[in-house]
Amino acid sequence: MPEVKVNLFADYQRLASEWARSNALSGNLKIKGVGKQQDRVEPWLQEHSFEAAMENMFQRIVPRPRKVLVCNNFIVPVEHKGEVETILEVARTGGDLTQYLGNNICKLGAPDMMLNIWGISHFHMKPFAQRVRGEDDELLFAHITDDSFYVVGFGGHTDLKDTRFIKILQSNFPETLQRYRFNNAATIDIDSPNYVKLCESNINVLVSINGIAYYSPGGGVNVNRNSTKSYCEIVAMRRRLDGASKALEQGFLNGMDQLSKGFVGEIKFSTINLKFIGFHNNEILVECPELGLRISYRDGTGEMAVVSENANCGKGNAHNV
Repeated sequence: MPEVKVNLFADYQRLASEWARSNALSGNLKIKGVGKQQDRVEPWLQEHSFEAAMENMFQRIVPRPRKVLVCNNFIVPVEHKGEVETILEVARTGGDLTQYLGNNICKLGAPDMMLNIWGISHFHMKPFAQRVRGEDDELLFAHITDDSFYVVGFGGHTDLKDTRFIKILQSNFPETLQRYRFNNAATIDIDSPNYVKLCESNINVLVSINGIAYYSPGGGVNVNRNSTKSYCEIVAMRRRLDGASKALEQGFLNGMDQLSKGFVGEIKFSTINLKFIGFHNNEILVECPELGLRISYRDGTGEMAVVSENANCGKGNAHNV
């Protein structure tokens, strides 16, 4: 019986790192702090490509229709009302909001501190391709969930450290902060100069907003200023893909006789490799080069199904493994 080799998380790391490397070398994404110093690019990518890819992806917004909720007393200058309404319509219809994010989304190693600490994203009035340097200071501020787009203010780049937006979120949409609330905890007031110093030193603390204690709604930051949430997502992804690796290995071993019926003659491979290639409808997709199969794995049910076969495989419909 062939040996089944599978390490889906290692494949995931490789693909994410390759994404970062490809975009950096092509110039699609710049590396913050490296600039045009080409001799520093390769060492930086070798050390940081995976974490930088995950941080950049964390900032991006998954396109899906969202309910738009606007805070009280929301005021937009007349000359920008049309642009703001365009962004809100993109949110409502599930369009690409990422193209309106700050310029750091076009860089690797450039975390969004307002997002990472307070969970608030900021949007430019124009997409990347239409911006003119020095003419795009105006920003729309919003807290985003899977199904809602909470507008909390309009301002400029000087407001990126302004605490009024998180206060507006609390007073207008308190339910968004409920999961971050702590009772009977020692805190530091959000308007304290020491709080700003702690944030700038990458130190996470409980903060008091109008007398109520909260953990950072954005999840906080780690020592290199990256999002704690992005690291939590890495841990969760590793747990998920490691579990799927074990299930797929065992499933292939148990179903080898059934799979061999689709081939002419006996399977003579000494090793069968299963490679992660992506997700589809929350299913994990893998491929087996030796057998010419592409397989989906569904978490929870443990169901595996062949979703495509090449000419080396037997004829017939897709079948469960």
